[in-house]
Amino acid sequence: GAKVLVVGSGNSAAEVTKLLLERGAEVTVAARSGLNGGVGLASGWLADLKWRLSALPLRYLPGAGGCRPSTPTVDDVLQNARESGQIAVRPEVVSLQSGGAQCRDGTTVAADIIVWATGFRRDIAWLPTAVQRDASGLPQHDEGLSTDIKGLGFVGLPCMRTRRSGFIRGFQGDARALLERLL
Repeated sequence: GAKVLVVGSGNSAAEVTKLLLERGAEVTVAARSGLNGGVGLASGWLADLKWRLSALPLRYLPGAGGCRPSTPTVDDVLQNARESGQIAVRPEVVSLQSGGAQCRDGTTVAADIIVWATGFRRDIAWLPTAVQRDASGLPQHDEGLSTDIKGLGFVGLPCMRTRRSGFIRGFQGDARALLERLL
C-alpha cells in the first residue's frame, strides 16, 4: 500500500513498476517525454549466453564487463499499466519536496518512496545538492540505495550491481534487490 513515485519511463522504470504493482504499491510514474514505445526482448542462444554471463558480479569480469553508459529501451510494461489504470503518469520531476516531488506542471506527487529510474537518458538536475555524485557525475549509492537520502533509490545505473544492469532484461534483479532494501 505504499505510495511510490517512479521517476523515468525506460527499462528500469518498467521493471521496478512491475515489481511494485505485484507488491500492491500505489505507483505514479513521472516521465520527461511521456511513456516510451518499447522494443521486443532479444532471443536465441547468443542472447541466452549473454544473459547467463551477465549475472557474474562485475569484480569477476575484465574491464568492468564491457559496461556502457547507455541502454536500449524495453517492452510495453508501462503502457499496459497506464492503459489498465494501474499507474498514474505525471510530467517530469523538477524538485524533491518533503513527502514527495514537484513535477514540471507545478503539481506535487505525494510519495512514501521515490525510485529514480532514469538509466537510459539520465537527468539528475532535479536531485538536490545533498545527493553526492561520483567522478562520472552519477549519484553515489550502495547497490542502488542512496548513501545520502533515506528512502531514495536508483535503478538503471550502468553496472549498478552486475553487467545485467546494462541489459534489457537486467533491471529486474536490480529492481528486486533495491525494493527488498526499501520496503
